[in-house]
Amino acid sequence: MPGRSATLSPTAISSYDKGDGEAGMKLHYYPETDSLYIDLNSRPSADSREMADGLVIDFDAEGNVVGIDIDHASQKLDLKTLEAVALPAVTTRA
Repeated sequence: MPGRSATLSPTAISSYDKGDGEAGMKLHYYPETDSLYIDLNSRPSADSREMADGLVIDFDAEGNVVGIDIDHASQKLDLKTLEAVALPAVTTRA
């Protein structure tokens, strides 16, 4: 979570390899704070804006969304299920 405490450790991380050697979206759940951080890409955050109570959007220096932070995630989302729908096919490397 850019701009947040670095001492938190996520219990689950899921990522999507776009096939260009750079990891795509990653989901980080932090049980200590019940927050879910969605890393949309590897670009660093330069600005953050609270869009609604407990929903912070991170932007890179060019204004692109790079992350989404959801506080009290277990109260707002079903964290037991993650379903990916219609992701592009990826080739795994040997």
